[in-house]
Amino acid sequence: MLVRINRARSIDDKIKIANEILNWGGMGTVIKDAAVLQSVIDSAISGKRVNGAPMNSSYTKIAALFGYAKEWNTIWDSRVSTALCFRLARIFQNAGVDSNLAQRLFPSLGYIEGMSKRVSSRMPLIHKYWPNVYKKWDGHFSGGRLINDIANELKRTGVAFPKFPTTGRIAEDAEWTRWKVNMVLFIDDVSDPSFIPPCSTPSGNAKSPSTARYKDDTLCGHRIVNRISQIHFEPACISGELNDSSRLRFHSGAHGLGNYRILMEFYRIPGSNNCKISARVRIKDPSFDKLLEATQEAECPPKQGGIDLSDETNSIFVFPIEKIPKGGEDEALREFTCNPDKRYARFLQLLPEALKLN
Repeated sequence: MLVRINRARSIDDKIKIANEILNWGGMGTVIKDAAVLQSVIDSAISGKRVNGAPMNSSYTKIAALFGYAKEWNTIWDSRVSTALCFRLARIFQNAGVDSNLAQRLFPSLGYIEGMSKRVSSRMPLIHKYWPNVYKKWDGHFSGGRLINDIANELKRTGVAFPKFPTTGRIAEDAEWTRWKVNMVLFIDDVSDPSFIPPCSTPSGNAKSPSTARYKDDTLCGHRIVNRISQIHFEPACISGELNDSSRLRFHSGAHGLGNYRILMEFYRIPGSNNCKISARVRIKDPSFDKLLEATQEAECPPKQGGIDLSDETNSIFVFPIEKIPKGGEDEALREFTCNPDKRYARFLQLLPEALKLN
C-alpha cells in the first residue's frame, strides 16, 4: 500500500487508495471529494490541520498511511487510543501521579471512544486521566508521536520483536517500528479469546424464556455506559419459542429488560428455525423517540407492522438472520454483536447520544 501511495500521482488514484484503506479498516466512510482528501493528506504531511481537514476514526487511517514518513502519524482510533491510554493511566495511577501531571507530560493526548471490546471496562480509569480527542488532529498527532517514542524505546532497550505471520512475499525484519507497535495495540482487544466469555443462565421467572446474559463489561457484548445519565445498555440472549400471548404482557422486567433500558434479543418464529434479532425498549422510556430516530438514521430494518403504542415494550428494529438450529442462539447473537452489520454499527454510534435524558 505504501508503494502504491508513493507512486500515486493523480487525485483519482489517491481517492481509490484511500477508499481501499477505509474498506480494509472496516469503515463505512466513502471519500468522493478530492479537496477533502487532499486536505487530510496535507495535514498528515505538515503535522498541523490544513484547510479544515476532517478527522475521525476513518481519516486517522488515511493520515497514518499517506503521512507514514512523518513520525507523528499512526492510526489513532478507538481500539488503539483506549489500549494505550488505559495502560498509561494505570502506570500513573500505580505511581501515584495525578491527571494534571499526566496531561502536562503528554499534552494533547486523549482517547477516542468507540466499539472496542474492552472499552467499557477501561473507560472509568481512562476518564480520570485523559480527555476525549475525537475529531481532533492534535489527538492524532500526539498519539502518533507517543507510539513512535515507544517503538524507539523498544529498539533501544533490545526488547525482542515477536514473530508476526508473513504473507511469503515480504520478509519481516526483527525491528520495532511505529506501524508494528500500532498493530499490536490495534489487535489488543481481539487477540485474547478469554475476553469473549460464555453466557451464564440466571434463574428467572418460570413464565419467561430462559435468559442468558453476558456478565463481562466488554463491548463484545456491547454494554454501553453513558456516564452523564448513568445509563446502561447490556444485550441478553433470550432462547426459546416466541409466544406473543404470554410474552407481551410481562409486568415485572418485561421481556427480560429488568433494570436495563435496551435488550438485544434473539428469537425464533414458532415452528421454524427462522430467527431474528431485535432491540426491545419500553414504550414509556423518556428517550423512546430518540432511540427510534437513531434506528431510522442508521437504516436498521423496522419492525414489521410498525410500533404498537399500546404494548409495554416494543422492538425498535428487527434484523432477520439465517436459520439457526436450536442450541445455537447464544453464538448467533454473539456473532451478530461482535461482527455487526454496518447498519447496526451505525446505530451503536448514535446510541449514547440517543439515550441521554435531556
